[in-house]
Amino acid sequence: MQEPQDFNPVSPLGAQPVIGAKFQVSPPTLLVPEYAAPLQAELSDNQHLLTKVAACFGAFPLTLGILDFLLWIPTRAPVFEMGGVLIIYLGLACTFIGGLLLLIQLCSIRGSGKLRLFFKTSRFAIFLILANYPIALGIVFLVSLMGFRI
Repeated sequence: MQEPQDFNPVSPLGAQPVIGAKFQVSPPTLLVPEYAAPLQAELSDNQHLLTKVAACFGAFPLTLGILDFLLWIPTRAPVFEMGGVLIIYLGLACTFIGGLLLLIQLCSIRGSGKLRLFFKTSRFAIFLILANYPIALGIVFLVSLMGFRI
């Protein structure tokens, strides 16, 4: 490895040499263009639509299940009991589809703060999808207390 050699550069103010100065190469500075900086995460219209559709997939079996239970209470008809079983299977499929839509939305968000934005905008859809299970369990428990025929 070579030692830096003595070099007498000329001062910028005139032709007088700077005595005792050593020539050293500094590392190049990296310039980051403005467009390459990380952007704040934002949702497009399609991503908002994904959240709304996922919320619908959570609300649909929930609404059907509660309606089926409310119609079963006065009639005790076996058709509503079988309908409840089918609605539980429908709820499982809707949970899968709604969760898949939310996963697609999460993967398509770009920029910094994407998790915070995802949970802020899809909180209601997640609640509706997950609320199906405890409500369905409560309805099944109430039906078993009231007596059912299958």
